[in-house]
Amino acid sequence: MAKLVSRDDFFMTSEDRLYYTLLTLSGEFTVKVLLDVRRELFDMMEISMSNIIFDLQKCDHMDSSAIGLLANLHKTLTKENFILGILSPSNKIMPVLDSTRLLNLIPLFQSHKEVEEYFD
Repeated sequence: MAKLVSRDDFFMTSEDRLYYTLLTLSGEFTVKVLLDVRRELFDMMEISMSNIIFDLQKCDHMDSSAIGLLANLHKTLTKENFILGILSPSNKIMPVLDSTRLLNLIPLFQSHKEVEEYFD
């Protein structure tokens, strides 16, 4: 597991799986870290485009800039026939995702097993 972004109140790690890349976010996903996250994502996609699953179980806060990044990433991946998915959003994040209707576009998974079954 590689640590891609690390700040006082935010961490993002990456783990390559068979059919997707798992990005685990911890802390506050806000404009303060957006440029670092965006740079890492697009650097990663230049090397190898793949399905991306964001594990948001330990994510405490997400602002509109983070929602915008997810929406843009979804659009980019969809054009290339890949998906962006969200895994286990925390109780703090789920209302944010619901209010933006982002989950109308992006699949929501409740467990790692569910993600694996989706790609089988």
